[in-house]
Amino acid sequence: MSDKSNNSSKNFLLGAVVGGIVGAVTALLLAPKSGKEMRTDLNQQASALKERSLELKDTAVERGSEWIAVAKEQSQQVASKVKGMTEQMKSENTGPLTNKNPFLEENTTTSSAKIEE
Repeated sequence: MSDKSNNSSKNFLLGAVVGGIVGAVTALLLAPKSGKEMRTDLNQQASALKERSLELKDTAVERGSEWIAVAKEQSQQVASKVKGMTEQMKSENTGPLTNKNPFLEENTTTSSAKIEE
């Protein structure tokens, strides 16, 4: 579910950036200005776009770092729970982690009984 919302927000953001660029270029090219004024406006728009892209990059890096921290914390919690359960099962000598295999013991007893006969 979160992957779907992440993709839709990425698509919206990409559409907004592309739409803004297309709109700015169209406005600059259709505006009745001299060449010098248009170049000045283009440079200003390019600077603004550069600043905005740097802000977006910083935001993405910050959110990525937050997600990494959350993922590490959750994986440590899961690992500690698994380790605790494993230790508990070993101490109780129950479950699939015991060293005793009832099938092998029965086979050994049965085999030695047959050999003695």
